[in-house]
Amino acid sequence: MSDPHLQQDRGDYKLKAAMRHLDNLRQVEAAAGSLVSSNDRMHVEMEIDEFLYQLIGVKDALLQEINCEFHLGIALDKVGIGEVNRELYQKRPDARDVTEEICSMLSAPQNSLWLVNYFHNHSKHRTIIGKAINMVIGGSKEGITVAFIDPRTNSPLRTNKGKQKPIIEYLEESYAGIEELQKIVRDKISRYCNSAGT
Repeated sequence: MSDPHLQQDRGDYKLKAAMRHLDNLRQVEAAAGSLVSSNDRMHVEMEIDEFLYQLIGVKDALLQEINCEFHLGIALDKVGIGEVNRELYQKRPDARDVTEEICSMLSAPQNSLWLVNYFHNHSKHRTIIGKAINMVIGGSKEGITVAFIDPRTNSPLRTNKGKQKPIIEYLEESYAGIEELQKIVRDKISRYCNSAGT
């Protein structure tokens, strides 16, 4: 079994790596004026892919942390939400809700973090911002906008005020959401492990 502190460090590492890719995207946007104006579209796609990969890695690190802290005994290469839930239900039924937020992220489209997982899976096989480029009639450069397409509505992501949500803003919100997910899950791990004396 691995050291639980190393697992915690892994989740923190993934967040730091994601922030590095987000910072790279901010620099590209600042230099080019927008992500779509960048001459290096492949670089933008790679940074977004890596950002999403690192955020999903936080979820995976949390599952490893749960495996270790609750002494579930799942082989490291077999740890997944299904295996963790099965072992928790058998060995620690009192702690079954420790994975609740992760399950919601993976299966509940109304959960804002579900989109992080969706976009991560989407970017493995297809361009992630290519289908989100919309031109106004006349094709002026000012009319080019870039956004992620929300698969639930098949339209660009929107802010609370109804405006198209910029990619960087969405990525910042996603980062904050995954950071909060990690805090919630770790608080539950700590609560259950301290109450059970494990």
